[in-house]
Amino acid sequence: MALCLESETEIKDNMNFGRFLTDEKNADMRIKVICSELPEKAVNTASGRKCFFVRDGSEYLFTAYFDSSDMAYKDYACRVRNENGITLFVDYPEGLWDSMLMDALDIPDLLLERNAAFVHASFIIIGGEAIIFAGDKQAGKSTQAALWSKHRNALTVNGDRVILKSENGKIIAYGSAFCGSSDIALNESAPLKAVILPGKAKENSVESVSAPQAFRELLGKMTYDSGRSDCAERAAALAAETVGKVPVLRLLATPDVRSVETLEEALCRI
Repeated sequence: MALCLESETEIKDNMNFGRFLTDEKNADMRIKVICSELPEKAVNTASGRKCFFVRDGSEYLFTAYFDSSDMAYKDYACRVRNENGITLFVDYPEGLWDSMLMDALDIPDLLLERNAAFVHASFIIIGGEAIIFAGDKQAGKSTQAALWSKHRNALTVNGDRVILKSENGKIIAYGSAFCGSSDIALNESAPLKAVILPGKAKENSVESVSAPQAFRELLGKMTYDSGRSDCAERAAALAAETVGKVPVLRLLATPDVRSVETLEEALCRI
């Protein structure tokens, strides 16, 4: 998904987002950024970091930051969507930068509308195919990606986030500018060969994960607003499609080359 942001105020970028710049003609969506006071909020709207509601045929998504001096959330942006497109209002005196705008646009929401979603995973490419290590913090996903890079010369595309997309009957893995603390964010993509659920152990083993369990595990690692039924349904549909087309394996692993060899043998049998 390529976005074109039109803003009269300069948008500051960082190195990660700079890698994902593309030609304006490739834009799938155009967003107008306006620095001004935010639209009026709906009456009785609950406060919090994100607030979504529909009024007079338009969708409003307010995004806030936590002000520690007042110990309260303060809205700084409002995404307004209607039949004429998307406008992003920003009221923040310290300027604009890309990561702030990406958060205010709610990229996970926009991705789900296009059969795609963020997954908490490390992402490598080897032999022209993608393997993702999907796991919670300290599960070993970054360790396994690093081992494959060291011992099998795999390309580590992202150390923390991957975008999975249903495309032409296949599941494609895409790199992302969002990478957590890993600082690894490359603009690369490849068909998904397998989803690996890593865990730490003294001995290495690999087993197939049943479809119901694989669905629950993958959905739990996707980024979506569980409070909105439309987002939850789209995420569930993509998770179901992914586990129906791509093998999901559980890897109990040691932090050395033996885990690579064990998983490699299992992948060769797929």
